[in-house]
Amino acid sequence: ATFDVSMRLQNTGAGHHFPTGSPFKRYRVTAELLGNEGLPLSEPYTHDLAREIEEAPPWHTLSDSRIPPGGEVALSWQFLVDQRTSAQDAIIRISVQPVGTNEAPTILQEIPVRVL
Repeated sequence: ATFDVSMRLQNTGAGHHFPTGSPFKRYRVTAELLGNEGLPLSEPYTHDLAREIEEAPPWHTLSDSRIPPGGEVALSWQFLVDQRTSAQDAIIRISVQPVGTNEAPTILQEIPVRVL
């Protein structure tokens, strides 16, 4: 069975794009659907916030998925849950983590849901 999810990420406090600084700085937003015992009920969804640039000067921007100041990004996806999974209370855990570091993820939100 599928479980549809939509989320908006907003940049409400920074006066610059998030993330900012080096074009090699990127953050990964992860959404997980976790069941009763904290075990995953589906593959996680990930979205990178980053700027990709050319490999040589003048280093033009090839793509940019960062969030501009005062802006937002809308994300939609589906968690695919095995139909044999019993109905249960679950949570959608949203976290963010710098890519390429050993820094632990920061949990942004845990949303209770009922998986049927």
